Amino acid sequence: MKTYLLAGCLLAILFTIIVPAEALQREELSDKAQALIPDLRMVTIKFKGRNKTLNAQLTSETPDKIVVLISKETMNYTKTISRTIIESMEPSDRSTEFAVALKDYKPDENTSLTKEEYSEAIELLSEFAQKCGGHTMQSDVRYRLNSLRDEFRKFQRGERKIEGEWFTPVRAVVKEFLACNDKLAELTKQNSRLSDRSYNGNPELREEYDKHWELRKDAARRLPKIMTDRVPEMIRKKDFEQAAIETTTFLQFYINHVVMSDKQVAIDISQMDFGYILRLQDKIMAAYVEEEARKTKKPPRNIDKDMVYIPGGFFLMGKRDAGPGDSQFPMHIVYVSPFLMDKYEVPNEKYRKFVEYVKKTGDSSMEHADAPPLKEHSPESWKFDNLAGARQPVIGVDWYDAYAFAKWSKKRLPTEAEWELAARSADGRLYPWGNEAPSKRAINSSKGRTFIAEKWESDSPLPPPEEEDAHAGCGCISTEAVENRKPDKPKRTLGAVTWAVDKHLPAQPLNDPDFQWRQETPSPYGCLHMAGNAAEWVYDFYSPRYYSISDVKNPKGPARGRKGHVIRGSSYMGAGDEGLRTYARGFPVDQKMKEGCNRAGKPFVGFRCAKSLGFTL
Repeated sequence: MKTYLLAGCLLAILFTIIVPAEALQREELSDKAQALIPDLRMVTIKFKGRNKTLNAQLTSETPDKIVVLISKETMNYTKTISRTIIESMEPSDRSTEFAVALKDYKPDENTSLTKEEYSEAIELLSEFAQKCGGHTMQSDVRYRLNSLRDEFRKFQRGERKIEGEWFTPVRAVVKEFLACNDKLAELTKQNSRLSDRSYNGNPELREEYDKHWELRKDAARRLPKIMTDRVPEMIRKKDFEQAAIETTTFLQFYINHVVMSDKQVAIDISQMDFGYILRLQDKIMAAYVEEEARKTKKPPRNIDKDMVYIPGGFFLMGKRDAGPGDSQFPMHIVYVSPFLMDKYEVPNEKYRKFVEYVKKTGDSSMEHADAPPLKEHSPESWKFDNLAGARQPVIGVDWYDAYAFAKWSKKRLPTEAEWELAARSADGRLYPWGNEAPSKRAINSSKGRTFIAEKWESDSPLPPPEEEDAHAGCGCISTEAVENRKPDKPKRTLGAVTWAVDKHLPAQPLNDPDFQWRQETPSPYGCLHMAGNAAEWVYDFYSPRYYSISDVKNPKGPARGRKGHVIRGSSYMGAGDEGLRTYARGFPVDQKMKEGCNRAGKPFVGFRCAKSLGFTL
């Protein structure tokens, strides 16, 4: 039945378009359409013996003659015509007049219309499309009709067109706010005393200034209500991208124009609960994670055995309880496209091949444009025997070294957002392995090594040392006391050095058959040592305030950064828990750290690579 109905509709449409319609009379149109066409008696006259017709307004007639008003371009004139030369006179087709009257019903290039204007325009254009199917202007009218329908759909979603660009509801209100800011600044330039609310020296400027002041305040106050109404609706529709964009716009507006502002508007709305924004983000992410759990995501084929597939998606980036002075502020929703990530940190043996290649060929095609000329890529880790093992991570490299190796390997450095997603996932874990404290995990940091050593000692204690009876018979102490003395029992310890990139423990306990504990500590997607072992360079420049202006989709960090690039993941020299957390971010505090070393010259920064899947930097 549905098939027949659809076929019938298609035939009807084709018939309407192909078959010329009969002359359209004004009386056949709706009242709104008739209002567009003058209430005149228009006729089409055909003359005898001539293949000629005349369209004109009939002003009067008698049995013998008619009088018509003829309009040609800018000239109007009357003409009397004898009926003896008229073969026929019919009411004129008013469809052309209708089409001409509709020429103004097209999308405004700069601003959106009102709901009533959209509805009326669509109604009239639809009427023409229905009643004037064979008219030569049909295609133009249909184009305008479709354009208006597209705009009206955006309008119904709450979007608004401002200065020719469509904005989501929150972005539209923020645009209004910023426009008021600009206007207030312009007025203040004319008279600086306007910023003093008590100034009344120029009534006209005072009125204009106060008007935009109130409009700005109203825009700021409308935002929470818009968010409260829209977020549940976007979640219901599973429009997570729009929800993330709107929430981030709201968040960044609040931070940059309230939290970080000393203007009066900050005082007006600074009492708003900031946790409200975080709770909105939590609602979005909870619904997103639930929806994603229903999907089956297959990794691409032929992935390098030393890489893992990160499916991408939305996640919360940053520290939940961070404040405006923290570089992890604010926690915000980010989307990252699917990509590949190295399972392991780059080891010395792979990096050595790169250095040998550069020395042998002199090739510099992989160098960053800002890298020093004739860059020497040897790492600091090779100066230390206990850090130079083939499978240990290369450390003591600067960002340009890491960039060049990644490009030479036909890969790239991961962005900071990619790195955090790979370590954290959408479930928002505190550490790459979950939320359990580092003092109970197999990680290469101070607490982790102590924990492993204690477990190793309990499973495979060291034998007591052989006692040397140096005091026996000397008369200093009794033979009995010597015999009863118990020597100090040695304890197992693990040195502060890097581990093999593909091993979750150092070689000694790992190869001890008596050591039964085999806990592994990968990230959610299978990357090893994203906390401890080597800290890691990422692509982004560091900026302490970048999170407050970050893009929602695939952020790449600021364009420049005076403090260098971001370092992620802590290292084997890390002592506290904070640096091991998935949101922790660092930057080079001095030249030594820019070279991947601490102030004492001990190397600790390495890197791992990523590879794009349809997204490139």
